[in-house]
Parts: sequence; structure tokens; C-alpha cells
Amino acid sequence: MIYYIDHVIQILFPPGCNILIGLIGLLLWRNKPTLGKVLVVFSFVSLWLISTPLVAQYLVDKLQYRTPTLSLEKISDNKNTSAIVVLEAGLNTLTPEYGEPTVSDTTLTRIRYAAFLYHKTGIPILVSGNDPMQPTINQANYMAKALHNYFDVPTRWKEDRGVNTAQEGLLVTEMLKKDGVTTIYLVTHAMHMPRAMFAFKSKAFTIIPAPTGYYAISNTLGIFSLLLPSTEALRLSTSAFHEYIGIMWYLIHYRS
Repeated sequence: MIYYIDHVIQILFPPGCNILIGLIGLLLWRNKPTLGKVLVVFSFVSLWLISTPLVAQYLVDKLQYRTPTLSLEKISDNKNTSAIVVLEAGLNTLTPEYGEPTVSDTTLTRIRYAAFLYHKTGIPILVSGNDPMQPTINQANYMAKALHNYFDVPTRWKEDRGVNTAQEGLLVTEMLKKDGVTTIYLVTHAMHMPRAMFAFKSKAFTIIPAPTGYYAISNTLGIFSLLLPSTEALRLSTSAFHEYIGIMWYLIHYRS
């Protein structure tokens, strides 16, 4: 149920929310013309703004630079009580060239950094996450397989029941607590890290962010291009709204 609720609220993300506001404005145009016109204009102007690199980059940067990058010098030498936790970010199922599904580009970015940390530190890895809409596909298994095949890195733990970041936080910490782990190096995209840190907060663990996958919109036309709408900017704004709304949802639904 939580999985479906999380996806229903996507109507609050751009461009869905902008279209919805515009439609409400059109419905009100005849009986309440002033309010209707304001809503229609607002829907178009807001859609334009969030589709510009200037606004999109600002929204993303407020998230992805909230936590610092991980300093290798500060990583603990105690491998027995530490774990690198990598959160899933979907699969590619349309992959005829491989003959089977494989991890998405976003997930690949995360496991690549986890593999880098493993080779630098030797700290064991836990992969986490699954998709209830794909009952025959176990995402955690594919993450572990990618770590082994692409980076020659073993996976010690697999958590394959969590359907969102909040559930993963609960299930992962429960699993690692049984094995005496006290320090988690949490690997996910920098923009997703604030929400992930909230989901993984625990008095029993030290949670150390290990962000990766920073986003920067290319600017080839100078300052003028910052105000021109683009699909890349709209995509990043949508992702940023997803994180902001997700944080608020977790504060309401998962507060202790």
C-alpha cells in the first residue's frame, strides 16, 4: 500500500502539478474569471521557470550539497563493525543485448562508487531494494551480480523487501544490527542523500553519508541559456520536487 501511495502523489511533481493547476484555472475561468486567469498564468509561468537551467540547478544544488562528500581519510579501520550500504534506483528491463534485465544507469552510478569504496577500504557491501511491480525480478540480486561481474566486488548482505527508502532504512538497520554492525557508509545520489539520511536515522548506528552522482546542467550558450527551457532542466526539477515532497512525506508518515 505504501508503494502505491508514494506513486500516487507524483501528481504533485512537475509537470503534472502545473497542468493540474492550469486545468483548474480553465474550469474556473467562466464563473470566477479573475481566479481562473491567475491560475492559468501561474501554471504556464511556473512550468517555464522550473524548465530553466537556472531554477533547476538551484533546486538540485540545495539538496545535493547539503551533505559533504566522503573523505577516505576519515573512514574507520574497523571493517568488522562497518558496512557500505547501496540503495537501488531501478532496473533496465528492455535490454535484449544482455538477454536479461540489468541495473539502471542510476543504480550503476551508485554501485560503481560502492565498488570504489570497497577496493579502497575492504568494508563489506550490502545492497538494498526491490520493486513490487516486478514480482519475478529481484533487484538486489541484479545489483550483487553487477558488482561481481563489472567490478569484481562481493556482496555480503542483500535486503530485497524494501519498496522505498524509508522501508529500506528500517530493514537494513534491522539486518545489520544482528551482525554487530555499528557504522554505515550510505551510498546514494547526492540529491537523494538528505531523504536517505532521514530514513536511516538510528540511535544504534553511526550513519555516514557517501554521496555520488552529482548533477550539473551543461551551459553551452552562456548566461542566456540559463533562462531557456529544456527537457534536461525539467527532468532535474521533477527529481528535486520528488525529493522535497518525499522528505515532507517521511516527516509526516514515518515520524516516530
